[in-house]
Amino acid sequence: MLKPSAQGVSKDSSLPIVVFNNVRKSFGNQQVLRGLSFELKRGEISFIIGRSGEGKSVTIKHIIGVLHPDSGDISVDGVQLSHAPETEWIKARRQMGLLFQDGALFDSMSVGENIAFPLIEFEKLSPAELTTRVESLLDLVGLPGYGNARVPDLSIGERKRVGLARALALNPSLLLYDEPTTGMDPLISELIDTLILEMQKKIRGLSSVVISHDIQSVMQLADRIFFLHEGRMYASGTPAEFRASADPVVQQFITGSMEGPLGQPIS
Repeated sequence: MLKPSAQGVSKDSSLPIVVFNNVRKSFGNQQVLRGLSFELKRGEISFIIGRSGEGKSVTIKHIIGVLHPDSGDISVDGVQLSHAPETEWIKARRQMGLLFQDGALFDSMSVGENIAFPLIEFEKLSPAELTTRVESLLDLVGLPGYGNARVPDLSIGERKRVGLARALALNPSLLLYDEPTTGMDPLISELIDTLILEMQKKIRGLSSVVISHDIQSVMQLADRIFFLHEGRMYASGTPAEFRASADPVVQQFITGSMEGPLGQPIS
């Protein structure tokens, strides 16, 4: 059954990879998160959806610690981080990988150097070990032999794959995708969807969180969907539960209708 927003989340479960409990965040007079509570299960592909301006990107920035809540609690992989010092957040971020919309690659570096960047920063590897690790990551994302390639010469799809390889460099337990198919043509969107599924199958225990407007991707890939509305978790459930929901707000969003309680075009 599709679940309405909970007012609080139990903190004693060892299962969730991410827990938000009554998280609030404002920017000046603008309230963005208004008591946001949810749990993301370990080992699942979780999609966070909602209209533009509803707090999806703000939510992901709280998960990685770029933003901190005005009030409420956030736990990642069992560690309470809401008001933790930066040293604790640095440890937590090593367990996370983030794939940006544009890949965020360094054009002045080769593909291999881009992937090696976090490894050089955080791992003590010999040159031979570093080369082996980079080659393994390129194999994982389907780009064997691309280590010496120049970033400007890559296609959009190849850039996405390299960005994903770099995001996976430190063996994260949590992989975050920030609107990975936004602005992409259908072929690239399908490629990215395939990559998300492949990583979930290849990397045991990986938990993936995807911020997306792409309802087709959501319905095809998600183990569980979390729908933000008016700064709260309005509903959560499986794709089948969302399709079967009689809630007019949910139905208007997933069908993209211009008519309904949301009262404006869906984006």
